[in-house]
Amino acid sequence: MKLSNAGESSRRSSVNIGSRFEAIGSLVLRYGLVLVTVEQFSKGLGTVEVIIAVLIGLRHWSAKASALGSGLAVIMFLTTLSFVFSTPGWEPSLGGFPALSGSVGQFLVKDVVLLGASIWTLGEAWTHQAQVAAAS
Repeated sequence: MKLSNAGESSRRSSVNIGSRFEAIGSLVLRYGLVLVTVEQFSKGLGTVEVIIAVLIGLRHWSAKASALGSGLAVIMFLTTLSFVFSTPGWEPSLGGFPALSGSVGQFLVKDVVLLGASIWTLGEAWTHQAQVAAAS
């Protein structure tokens, strides 16, 4: 019995998962997984999410940085919510669209709430920046 090395295993799993994402129809994931492995894509996405969170957290020191982070978060959550139209997760026993299955539905409902929070923080940072600019 021959054990494959980590590189072969990583490539094989990225091809399998990449094929699964192609069936889903998400262009971001489809092309992202052609360029990099699943692990690299996940690490990159996680890094971007942490950077966005840090930018939003800088609100008390820099409203511009917070507005930038909030704007990026809005884009990120809108991208994720676009999966509603490309992911086969509709529950046929409940009548199909717009009833989502458990795993897909929970994933997307969470992002609706986070999108709202991102819009809120964007508005707050934008307003604060405008007030600072008017006072100057």
